[in-house]
Amino acid sequence: MKKLFLPIFIFVFSFAEAAEKKEVLIGIEVENAVYSRIAKENIVFIPDIRNISRIREWTLSIKDEDKKTVKTFSGKRKIPSKIYWNVLTADRQPAADGTYTYDFAIIVSDKEKFFVNGGKIIIDSTPPFASVSLSDPIYFINAAKQDGIFIFLSCGDEYKIDYQKCFLEIKNSKNKAVKTFSFEDSIPEFIIWNLEDDEGQLLSDGNYLLTFNVADAAGNNSFAETELILADAPVEESGLKENLQQTIYFESGKADLSAKSIQTIQYIADILKENSKNKAVITGHIGFTAAEKKVKKLSENRAKAVYNLLTAAGIDSGRIAWQDLGAKRHIATAGSAKGKNSASADAQNSRAEITILKIQD
Repeated sequence: MKKLFLPIFIFVFSFAEAAEKKEVLIGIEVENAVYSRIAKENIVFIPDIRNISRIREWTLSIKDEDKKTVKTFSGKRKIPSKIYWNVLTADRQPAADGTYTYDFAIIVSDKEKFFVNGGKIIIDSTPPFASVSLSDPIYFINAAKQDGIFIFLSCGDEYKIDYQKCFLEIKNSKNKAVKTFSFEDSIPEFIIWNLEDDEGQLLSDGNYLLTFNVADAAGNNSFAETELILADAPVEESGLKENLQQTIYFESGKADLSAKSIQTIQYIADILKENSKNKAVITGHIGFTAAEKKVKKLSENRAKAVYNLLTAAGIDSGRIAWQDLGAKRHIATAGSAKGKNSASADAQNSRAEITILKIQD
């Protein structure tokens, strides 16, 4: 994590008698003043004392948003060059996310006491919000209309996004990055992508994964993903000559369709309407966590949810079949490059897949 360096130098108030007042300058600097537990570092305070030859005692107090002291450091005679806070409270509990302030006090004698109202520390261990979606999750690159695809981006954080660490990466079916968008001072609401890779070459047909990576100032990261199908299949009155597949993702333990999923299924319905001889197969899947396995008929209900929406959109039920595959076909496992961790893997596996079948010659 990049450390933030916030110097605070303040001419302090002395309570000594006027004849004994000295021109004293004390301050305290804070490294990593925006902190995340992911970094597993200490918050470091660096005192800076000038024109004081000796002290009796010193105190550093850290307070939460309610002005309650959560941690105190103190000592006699010698002030350490650095004071390390392991982000635990006085009762050894992790300090909650939020904004903290700190006070630094020095006592030289009964008549000489100095005090600094320090700056702020932000403890932020919550990953930022990230979302990515497409105007056309299935796009025919041989269509007459070639105005590109709209990629819609959204992100947010309680404190601050580190825009320069955010990026949008597009990978092909071989997991090779073909296009990367980076950012400077902000994230646009949408990008119009002309379907060219980083070399300026038009992409070929296939499946692509878009991953929007978002980082905040504390070093927390999150990502959102969506799939794109580029199809160069010849479209004739007889129908599509190549299979088309689209994945619909569900929340863990649920079979409810999101607004984004409903939009994607509508695109599938439109393609089926335009190609009346093609049929489709829907398969329902579940992940491997307890939240997935404890819900009865979850994969069946996921497949049926897609099936019911397609028939409601006007697709003849005789053209659609559904199959319950349960946990038989996982596409990600915890620790794999695609799964990353249990939650990420389960999010990949909690799905239904729609395949529009090619017509036979």
